[in-house]
Amino acid sequence: MDPQEHEVLDPQLLETLRALQDPSDPDLAHELITLFLRDSAARLAAIRAAVATGDLSAIAELAHQLKGSAGALSASRFRETASDLEMATRFGRPDATTLTSLCAGLAEAFDEVRAALARLGFP
Repeated sequence: MDPQEHEVLDPQLLETLRALQDPSDPDLAHELITLFLRDSAARLAAIRAAVATGDLSAIAELAHQLKGSAGALSASRFRETASDLEMATRFGRPDATTLTSLCAGLAEAFDEVRAALARLGFP
């Protein structure tokens, strides 16, 4: 794993998932990562829709869910950007420019995780 992936993902987690793999079962790491990618993409789309309608409560809840998923995968930058968006919408009233910037940062962090996973052979 190159240093950039290490900054995006914790390599220990992926190794731990692989070590837990039962040879008679489907690939656990692949299954979990597929779910993570699918669910995260859906939540990002829902955040964009909530931004369009100004639903700060929905944005905060979705960002909270992404923060948990990213934390479970040890995707620290993605978790931090989700936390920033959650805090801004849960405890503040960010303007449209701030929301757009936070959402762009979140999408960029997700793209980094997806690219790092793809370089490691995940979907």
